[in-house]
Amino acid sequence: MKYISISVVLIILASALSFGCQGDPENGGTPVFSLPANRGAPPETPTGPRLNTIVIDPHAVNLELGGNQVYTALGFFSDNAVIDMTGSVTWYSTNENVGTLTDKGLFNSSGVGYAGVGAFFQQGSDNLVYASYAFANVFAPGELPPLPVRNLKATLLGNSAWISWTFSPESNIQGYNVYRSRTSGTDYDLDEPLNEDLIILNHFTDTNPGGGVLYYVVAAVNDEDVIGVFSHEAELDFNPEPPWEE
Repeated sequence: MKYISISVVLIILASALSFGCQGDPENGGTPVFSLPANRGAPPETPTGPRLNTIVIDPHAVNLELGGNQVYTALGFFSDNAVIDMTGSVTWYSTNENVGTLTDKGLFNSSGVGYAGVGAFFQQGSDNLVYASYAFANVFAPGELPPLPVRNLKATLLGNSAWISWTFSPESNIQGYNVYRSRTSGTDYDLDEPLNEDLIILNHFTDTNPGGGVLYYVVAAVNDEDVIGVFSHEAELDFNPEPPWEE
């Protein structure tokens, strides 16, 4: 009977872990274009502090084709602890034609363009946490793309979206482009910024955003017409629920 009881317990535990692996992306914060194929089994439900947020550092880099970049994942917990989770999260790229990531956060570039750098962690069966995307801009040798702009914000302004940021500190910037996507981390078209002409100010009004959750990024453009790496994303929900509804 002892062996039968142990078998039953193992079956129950395996079923619970399998169910927990399903997860709920909506609980994790950042929506993704698709989940990586092999997520593995989550650990047992922890009894200690709860993981609240994962932050990827650096948030944006320019890389010459063939170069690489090590990203770090910092976990922020409910007891205010900050832990390096670089080797514990699952890393992925939104554009594997541009670059891929190892399980230690090393981004290896393989093509010119942009890729979102993502990471997530399953804590127990009910806490799937996604990091906000970082961006890698892989450029051809000989180009010198501008650095990313910072402090990007998106706020509601009537039926429009007000996008603002901090000016680039570089002296050879001729303007800025604003891009919009409905999918976090991807689907930003470099050839189709929202602005018809380069923006010389540090703000822009999107007068026709439509409804739903939107994501914005901004890129500086230098005097050689080279587009820099995307800023961090600014998320805006044009259909927010009243605060009294769950």
